[in-house]
Amino acid sequence: MEMQTYALVKALKYFRVYVLHSHVIYYVQNVVAKDILTQPGLKGRRGRWIVVILEYDVEIKTTKMVKGQGLEKLMAMTDANVRWQ
Repeated sequence: MEMQTYALVKALKYFRVYVLHSHVIYYVQNVVAKDILTQPGLKGRRGRWIVVILEYDVEIKTTKMVKGQGLEKLMAMTDANVRWQ
């Protein structure tokens, strides 16, 4: 779970110019990762990560996807027609 949090922090630092004045929605796969990112009063590494995240307008949401469901939603959104041959 900490790897997802670290990935978000690194991405925010790397794309700072692009996301500083934007609303960012970050999707995590389970509630534990969201809890790590929203706990108040942490010290150490997690506390520094939360300070970095609070600098941006980040909304954290959880998703519950079953295998293949993400691909199905993507295809439905883009109106892609897949033909099996």
